[in-house]
Amino acid sequence: MQDSNLLVDRNLDALSRIVTSKYERGERSVYNTFGQSYPRVDVTLEDMKSSGEVFTAEVLKVKAMSEAMTRRFRDELHTPSQQS
Repeated sequence: MQDSNLLVDRNLDALSRIVTSKYERGERSVYNTFGQSYPRVDVTLEDMKSSGEVFTAEVLKVKAMSEAMTRRFRDELHTPSQQS
C-alpha cells in the first residue's frame, strides 16, 4: 500500500487530469457510504495509457535504494568489529 501511495503522490497531477476529464465526460458512478453519496471515478490502466500522460515510478527506485542503505547501515552497526 505504501508503494501505491508513493506512486499516486508522484503522479498526482497526471492522475488529477485524467479524473477531471472522465468526470466532466460523465464517466462516473456513485459511491454510497454511511448514508452519504459521493461521485466515484475509476481510473484504469487503459485510461492511463490512452491519456498521453507521462507517469513515473522513479520514486520506487529511490525508496528501494534508501531501504538498502538503511539495512546496510544497520548490519554494520550490529556486526562485531574485526580486530587484528
